[in-house]
Amino acid sequence: MAGSIRPWILSVIAVAGLLAASGFGAEGAHAAAGSGRTATGWGEAVTLGGLARAGGSSISAISCTAPGNCGAVGSYDGGRVFVVSEVRGRWGKPAALPSLARTSRPASSAAGIACYTLGNCIIAGTYTDAAGHHQAFIANQVHGTWMKITWVRGLGRLDLGQDASITDLKCPSAGNCTLAGYYTDARGASHPFFVIQIGGRWDAASALPLPTGLPGQTPGTTATFGTLSCSSERNCAFAGTYQVGTPGSQNAGNQAYVQNEVDGNFRKPLPAPGLAALNTGLEDSISVMSCPSRGNCAAGGSYTQVQGNADSFVVDEINGKWGKATEVTTSIPGFNGPDGDWITAITCPSAGNCVAGGIDNVERDALASSVFLVTEVAGIWGKAIPVPGTPKLNQGDQAGLNQISCSSPGNCGAAGYLSVAYDYGFVYTQPFVVNEVNDTWGKTIEVPGIKPLPLSDGQNSATAAISCTAADRCSAGGYRDYANTGLGAYAFVDSQP
Repeated sequence: MAGSIRPWILSVIAVAGLLAASGFGAEGAHAAAGSGRTATGWGEAVTLGGLARAGGSSISAISCTAPGNCGAVGSYDGGRVFVVSEVRGRWGKPAALPSLARTSRPASSAAGIACYTLGNCIIAGTYTDAAGHHQAFIANQVHGTWMKITWVRGLGRLDLGQDASITDLKCPSAGNCTLAGYYTDARGASHPFFVIQIGGRWDAASALPLPTGLPGQTPGTTATFGTLSCSSERNCAFAGTYQVGTPGSQNAGNQAYVQNEVDGNFRKPLPAPGLAALNTGLEDSISVMSCPSRGNCAAGGSYTQVQGNADSFVVDEINGKWGKATEVTTSIPGFNGPDGDWITAITCPSAGNCVAGGIDNVERDALASSVFLVTEVAGIWGKAIPVPGTPKLNQGDQAGLNQISCSSPGNCGAAGYLSVAYDYGFVYTQPFVVNEVNDTWGKTIEVPGIKPLPLSDGQNSATAAISCTAADRCSAGGYRDYANTGLGAYAFVDSQP
């Protein structure tokens, strides 16, 4: 998920009851991912059975409360949502969410998952009802049991077009969350909404106020919403883009803005400071944000030079004031070249201490790409580095960085995909993980147990999500697609025991 969900301390609850509720008994518990810890610190990946064996399955998000205690959400069978729990390092059977399992149309998705304590999580997402309308939902896990889905309170009065979705779930603490998504008005136009949970109780959904009248904004236009991050209830940062110039002219384009919510009140939006000077090509966006404490955030994305090159940037908010956006600098050969680079993930375990990463397209081939990391320490961003080990492993020049998670400054994990062989422009990828311990990044490894298929079979695989709760103690999940074999994609999970 873009922005980080901080880990909560595991509370003492009835573990024995939870084990039973999670499907761990005499029948069919999955082998512990990590029960045989390899030299890399990661166990052998577990390919999920049960519902996930229906084909087309993948893990999309994961949230851990302590090492070996996690919740994950994914999809199967053409777009049905499943959930799965890890308890004491052992993954249970995937299960469909109550109510969603009985929908006649399979199209559903989860925007994310947040777990507070063992067996107590929340999921928000979208499903398609029997009439073919898209509906937003919330689901809660209580002491290991998933409850029936509930609808977003007050959304019906906004969603007259009956086409709603949830795109973001941010939960800085137990029972305190913010959801964001889109609804459709009676004319079929889409608009963003948000809804806040405080102390376990949800407010009614409200239309998200979008900026107008920003400096240089095209008259008569409204800005768009892009992403958000929340440090506590009613204290969030929002970002998006707005149109500038005269439509159809050479001076037409987009600029990014930021806006803070402080104690439930929206402050005046402003153009992302310093970004207009970089964005001479008039095409920029903030793609990810992370706010570890009130008034302290970091964001990243890309801007465009006048020649059309896309380049990465980061920008910080310190004590309630946004600083100037800065270009990501590096000594990586070819970085900031004509094929472009951009930030895809960011997380900040504390104010002024963040890790961001992204993709750098390789100039010799428009389809080729590598991955990089850039670290902020005490408010100062360093230079970007290749994700350690990937230049050697990524022989096919196809790589992406999907998520970063940090338990504390200097102790993080990152997840994505790379290509161990060149397939002449076709997608052939392998999932990877990499750990940082005490400020030092180790070497990237292919996820243990996910062996590359022959080139003739093809393979489209990735680690989509990672959650770290202590130094060198992470859990991750993703998918492996047997591309040319007709076997479909299968979800996997892995952990550091």
